[in-house]
Amino acid sequence: MTSLAIRRFVGDLAMAMIKAFELNREGIFHVGGGDQLSRYDFAIQAAEVFDLRRLIDQADQTSDLIQASPRPMVSGFITLKAETQLGMHFLTVKEGLTLLKHELQSNGRN
Repeated sequence: MTSLAIRRFVGDLAMAMIKAFELNREGIFHVGGGDQLSRYDFAIQAAEVFDLRRLIDQADQTSDLIQASPRPMVSGFITLKAETQLGMHFLTVKEGLTLLKHELQSNGRN
């Protein structure tokens, strides 16, 4: 069974492609959540949605991690072009995580 959350996200991508074709738009469109946040802020939101706040207190600082290459402190897409030229609206991180949580719960997974 295909995940509702995955169908929603893939549906956004498919709809953006259809609209770009129908409206004769060209170029690169960032299609996805428009939130721009740090990994820590993402973890905070995920912990709140999944009621795992206690795990955040154990989080390491990015500077303490041994990573093969540097990572940006904040990441995300600028979706303004897709929103204005294609009339798209994307889920926030919290909305996407909440959708995923509800789906997991409805499938008997916590």
